[in-house]
Amino acid sequence: MPRASLKNLIKSRKSYALVGLIILIVLIGGGLFYFIRHKNQSSFSTNKNIVFSIDGQNYSKQDVQKLIAYPLSQHVSENMAAKEAFTNLKEIKAAQKIRYVPSTSAINAQKNLVYTAVKATSAQQSQYSNWFTLVATRNAIDASINSLNTIGYAGYSYVFFFGQHIQSSPDYTPTGLNNPKLIAQDKAYAQQQANYYHQQLQDNKMSLADALTKSGASMQLRGHSVGNPNYNANFTTDENLKVAVYLPSIVQYITSTNKTGLSDVKIGQAPNAPLKSHGKNVNMYYYFVDLTTAPQNTPVSTAQFNQTLNKLPAEFRGFSS
Repeated sequence: MPRASLKNLIKSRKSYALVGLIILIVLIGGGLFYFIRHKNQSSFSTNKNIVFSIDGQNYSKQDVQKLIAYPLSQHVSENMAAKEAFTNLKEIKAAQKIRYVPSTSAINAQKNLVYTAVKATSAQQSQYSNWFTLVATRNAIDASINSLNTIGYAGYSYVFFFGQHIQSSPDYTPTGLNNPKLIAQDKAYAQQQANYYHQQLQDNKMSLADALTKSGASMQLRGHSVGNPNYNANFTTDENLKVAVYLPSIVQYITSTNKTGLSDVKIGQAPNAPLKSHGKNVNMYYYFVDLTTAPQNTPVSTAQFNQTLNKLPAEFRGFSS
């Protein structure tokens, strides 16, 4: 055989050997993965020491008993306490999968609420810290889902109402109710005032407090909404936005952001719906906000969280005999 052909044959045999070795490694790796996964699944079904499993992680009776020591001390049954721990851990795991972890301050705030609710002593807080941290973490996640937390924001909301000829009440019907020309005039005035005061703040020509007072006075010259002459608000971190700000569109905007500073001018919908002549979700005011303080946690989408939670592989057995 010629030297060149022999050299090519040796090279080919080396290539085949290398390919064969790679295939063998892949097959062994795949088999090992299957074995480990199958063994883990089998261990849950056969190992009576496992209380529940979440995303491939098994929790033994010893692990769970340590975690649920506090509810057990309050005479809660093992299975009921274990189920609560299972639910809490599932939510925390789902949140981690969408890269959401509550801040330490958010968890501590929830801990204080739990301590107060159960009247936990300092000794209990220390002895059962694992349980309180678990519950507080889950509560912090729940508070962030779909921006449910309406506390912790501070700033100003500026409202420019144009529903003077849209709204009415049983004891008050404005002259010109539902008149398209008057409604258009109200809306144009509100937009002009919103843009003017927004620009004043943007150019630092007016303080936040002055803009709140002056814009409110300007809008009252045009008339007011039923039962409320001025929706402007200066809110603090310990106030519930649903009470302090009230208008749902503004509350929804504020709780959907963690950015401080001046927002753009936006349009908001009626707080009361439906309106007989206009249907539901009626635009009725322009607004903007200037947040001086906002929580640093990014709100969690309810749909995204629930989808992840529902797909999370988890199984609860409980403390079987």
